[in-house]
Amino acid sequence: MNSRERYTTIFLADQIKPTRFFLLKRAATKKFAPNLFTGFGGKVENGETRKQGAYRELEEETGLTNIKLTEFGRLIINQEKILYQFFGTYLGEPLFCNEGQVETEK
Repeated sequence: MNSRERYTTIFLADQIKPTRFFLLKRAATKKFAPNLFTGFGGKVENGETRKQGAYRELEEETGLTNIKLTEFGRLIINQEKILYQFFGTYLGEPLFCNEGQVETEK
């Protein structure tokens, strides 16, 4: 498993039983998933745990540092990549991301 590229995706909602989700609509200029809705996240760097990578990516993309993240899933893609999925709650507004436009869905 160490030879696989590792990525994180972070999904934010307003509470444990969500009434609102915060999704990223990726910019049209992005190579991966342009104009599509995703969570926040990216590649886990060498020397990082998957959770450290998730926190770093969330801070880089949104500036958020006080969010508790819980891993809830893993997805193996073509036996070459593994995607770790995290969930966190966020109560503040507005939320901005340097990767695209954040939209709130109810």
